[in-house]
Amino acid sequence: MKNKLLYLLIFIVGGFASCDEDSTADYIFDKSVNERFSELYTEYNTVLQSPAQGWLGYYNPNGETGAYSILLKFNPNGSVIMHSDYKSGFANDTITYSITKKQDITLTFESWSVFHAIYETNNNNNGGEYVFNIASVSADEITLVSKTDNGYNGDDVTTLVLKPATIENWDLEPVIANVARLAGDANKSIFRNFEHEGEAFASFRYDDRNRTGVISYMNDGELINVITPVLINANGFQLMKEVSIEGKTMQNFVYDLDNDVFTNTDTSIKLSYDNAPAYTVDGVVDQLLSVNFKTITDYSANLEATILTIQDSVPNFKSFQLYSEWGYLLCYAPGTEGGNWSGFSKLSFTKTGEDQLTIGWEGYTYGSWWEKIYYNAGGQMILNFLLDENGLYVVSVSNSEFYLVSKSDPSKYCLVEL
Repeated sequence: MKNKLLYLLIFIVGGFASCDEDSTADYIFDKSVNERFSELYTEYNTVLQSPAQGWLGYYNPNGETGAYSILLKFNPNGSVIMHSDYKSGFANDTITYSITKKQDITLTFESWSVFHAIYETNNNNNGGEYVFNIASVSADEITLVSKTDNGYNGDDVTTLVLKPATIENWDLEPVIANVARLAGDANKSIFRNFEHEGEAFASFRYDDRNRTGVISYMNDGELINVITPVLINANGFQLMKEVSIEGKTMQNFVYDLDNDVFTNTDTSIKLSYDNAPAYTVDGVVDQLLSVNFKTITDYSANLEATILTIQDSVPNFKSFQLYSEWGYLLCYAPGTEGGNWSGFSKLSFTKTGEDQLTIGWEGYTYGSWWEKIYYNAGGQMILNFLLDENGLYVVSVSNSEFYLVSKSDPSKYCLVEL
């Protein structure tokens, strides 16, 4: 009995001691949560508003998308001036922002802005953000971390690092100009290649929807496609994921206005327009010719106007169709008097290389209104393009789509769909 009383006494005393320790927990901080937040609120706003030219950051909403220049100038009245190179600055505006305390201290861009525009891409499935936790703050750098996303495709959570901007940073025209240069000049060659010491070793295509670069090259007979996010700046561009091909490493490029090329800053590698593909894909012509019927669905900029010209003579014109087995080039114009089709027959399709093709014509015609095509300026341009004795390059886009590219002038091309 005495032992039981002793244990009970120890338990009670221990309980009081425990309660006494717990009662001190509320006094570890000498200020309340609200008081501490109020101080941080003032401190963070002061830092946000301090730089004379605001802040510059490079924002990519997920690990697969390139980065956009974001300029922010926070004002004492709770507004923030926001400029970016996203879609040439169409979302530039002055909006409102707030700093709030929930589980973390949060910076919210309240009004619609470039962050919202990026977030809404792909039906709100782009991994973007417009509400950020404030991870760290100093006069030299602010780190903002996404409030809601948990990482995209296994990548880290969206992070935006801001550094004090300069007055030069606010001039985004050089950045926007380099975006256009990287996208390519529609009046120049379709072929854009990386070359080293005069030899092309990889091709490049820019995807403006995701701000990514597609770099393609051959490795032991296999076509390799590397997709890398791109950051575009006033001097040129950066591959956000370093790319190495045959021992040649590429990342940072500067634009050379005099020669219209982008040059790698660490090597002599250049990105420029070329007259031929960087590599040959075996069997691409065979794949194209394996299906008899093909429709021309798109044209390069310097051939596109021919369609309107043809419609002056054939108002119902829809498309050109190629029949490689039967030897036809037909114009499809449903509802036209004399028949839905007319054009040219006895064409030959001759493979002259693994990725090269020549189309010949013996002068025969089909249908009752072929003359409206033949004597039309637009029709002549298409015929001259397809029947060029120098031939065409065949470039595979997918298993069912191919570019036919003029070898004489690679700025002229059409997209053919099987």
